[in-house]
Order: sequence, then C-alpha cells, then structure tokens
Amino acid sequence: MKEIKVKKSRNEDDNYVELWKVIDPMKGVPQYYGRYTYKDEGTWYYVSDPLGYCELDRAVENDVMFICCDDSGKECVRYSNRDANPLPKFESVMKIRWEKICKNIDFNKENITANFWSESLNGESTMSVNQWLLSFMDPDLYGKEIAVMCGYDEIWTGSWHSKEIGYEDIPETEFIYLGHRYQFTKVTMKHKICGVEWNEFVCTDSPHVVSKEYGIQTYGYLGNWYDKTTTGTMFDKRTARMMVQAELQKLYPKENKYSKLLFVSGNYCYQKSYEDVAKELIKNELHKNMVHDLISHLKERTQNSIFVSSNENRNKVKKLYPGIYGYDYCLW
Repeated sequence: MKEIKVKKSRNEDDNYVELWKVIDPMKGVPQYYGRYTYKDEGTWYYVSDPLGYCELDRAVENDVMFICCDDSGKECVRYSNRDANPLPKFESVMKIRWEKICKNIDFNKENITANFWSESLNGESTMSVNQWLLSFMDPDLYGKEIAVMCGYDEIWTGSWHSKEIGYEDIPETEFIYLGHRYQFTKVTMKHKICGVEWNEFVCTDSPHVVSKEYGIQTYGYLGNWYDKTTTGTMFDKRTARMMVQAELQKLYPKENKYSKLLFVSGNYCYQKSYEDVAKELIKNELHKNMVHDLISHLKERTQNSIFVSSNENRNKVKKLYPGIYGYDYCLW
C-alpha cells in the first residue's frame, strides 16, 4: 500500500473541504489533497486549484494510506478511503468536548450562521448578545458616535467598539487535536462607547495566547454571558419589527400564508408584506417607549390606511381615495 505523509494546511471551507499538504513530496506526487468533511465523512480527494477554489476532482484510490501528522511532522493517525474515518474534523471534536463540560456553565448558545445571513440580507442580528448590546445604542446619548457609524448595527456590536479586558482559563477543559493542545477560555469584553461588559466563551491554545495587536488567538466561538437584568433604552431592529409585525397580524389577520397588506401612504397605495409594513411604521424610531406607544395605538393610527390585500379591499381603497395611485398595479 502506498503511504503519503500529510499535514493540515487549511481548515474546512464553505464546501466542507479541508486542505492537506504533502510532507516531503516525491516527484509526481500531488502537493495537496482534499479531505471531504461533511458529517465527518473524511474521504480523501484529489483537488483542482488547491490554493484557490479547491474543487474536488475524484476520490483517491483505496490503496493509498494517508499518514496525518502534526505541524512538526509527527504521526497522529493514519487511514485510507477503505477505512472508517478515525479523525473527526476539529469543529466536531471541539463541540463534543464543550458539550461535556458546559453543563455547569451559565452561558447563551448562539447560531452564528443564522446571524450572518440575517445581517447580510436584512441588517438584523439574531444573536441575543447583539440585541442586548443594541439596546444601549441610544442616539440621544451617543449621537455623534452613531453618526460616524452611519447607523450600521454591526459596527456597534463588532470588534471596532469592543475590547478584551480579562481572560480566565476554564479548568479541566484541555484536549489534544493533531498534536496541538487546546482549551476553553472565558474572555471578558467591554464596549468602548457605552461601557457595558459581557463574557465570551472561546476555544484557544492551551495555555491561551494573547497578542498586543490582535488580542486572544481563538479557534471557535462557543457562546456568551451577559447581565439580562440590565438593558438599555432601545430595541434592536429585529425585535421591534417582530413586535409590530405580530400586532399587525392580530389587527389584520392573514387570509392565507401568502396574504399581504395594502398600505396607503400619501397619494400611493402599496402592496407590501407584513414585515415591510412593520418597518415602514417603525421607521428609525427604536426607543422602547416609542415602539410600545406605536403598538398601543396601532389600530387608530392605521385605520383606513392598512387593509388585507383583496379585491374587496382594493375597491374600498378606491372609494376612500378616488385619486390614489396604485404602485405595482396593486389596485388594478
């Protein structure tokens, strides 16, 4: 059986492929191989453009034995595509280890992927710690700082305005992966503008490593803790929108799951989703007292300006507003 010594060159990418580099390659041997890690499958592949897109080509023959080494070239595990995968990906090992020790830790588990897509598509954070931080983003208190951010929530909650002020090793959490020692560390964070503090639980080297320029070196985010009894004067966009949207659905019940609303504004009638109408009503006023006031008086404020989209209500709008224009032909 042919043996090839490799060490990991790059962690799993968006296509679930790890890149492994050949140690002391012989002439005619590829410099890199890919390891497909979806659901910890662990199949070895030849790859095209390894330093770029890293596209999988074809599976490596079963008679090729891969010797997986640490950074110093010392063997850690070996297997071929004929064998069951003995090397789960790092993320899986880290999460299993965290699940074993986190039962005695008070923390909030966050969905980082869901938050990424929500912020990318809607500009709304789904992370509870971000929503908590945004409750302190009061323009009455920090108007100048918020203006510099152009109102972007992710700048307020991101690394631009937070700093690490403390580190605490979590006892008995060390584990070894490919010869390297890791552990879990609690990092105390402080917001540079509003001054609130919270904790983040991360996977780090063991012992943890902190640089002056970049802060603590981390390999995974496990969760956070913050004082839920203390909040600011604001709602985050997502929470405010969902509250108003829920009230709209009570006042103007959907006829089916595809139902939309007719929204009269000025000389135009728009057909919009409940979500978009909620955003229109809130505008940029996210103070908690103002959002609660909007919800409390939503019925009288929207009377004869919001209707469930239907032929009957289209005709009603035409009678109430004879000269109105229908955007996207919603009235015709």
